[in-house]
Amino acid sequence: MMLTMARESCGMHTCYAKVFECNRASQQGLEKLGFEQLIVSATPPHDDELFYRYGHPAAHDETVRELKRLMRKIRVVRYVSRETRTSVHECRTLIGT
Repeated sequence: MMLTMARESCGMHTCYAKVFECNRASQQGLEKLGFEQLIVSATPPHDDELFYRYGHPAAHDETVRELKRLMRKIRVVRYVSRETRTSVHECRTLIGT
């Protein structure tokens, strides 16, 4: 319901979520809402986090670019593509820089 409202009243087209790997109930809840698990994973010490995306289908590279922009806005996170196991990006927080 909130996702529909955000789309209709704010024009939001994509929503990202992250959840701890051990929290299967949250993963199932996100999947039930239509979120899809991304093929990226955080690097230590955040490697127990999974990323999910809700929105129109997008190519992997487009999703990674979009996630980079988002993470750049909120905090430092380094994550790797599970497809290549190589570092995709290291973001820096805007707070204090």
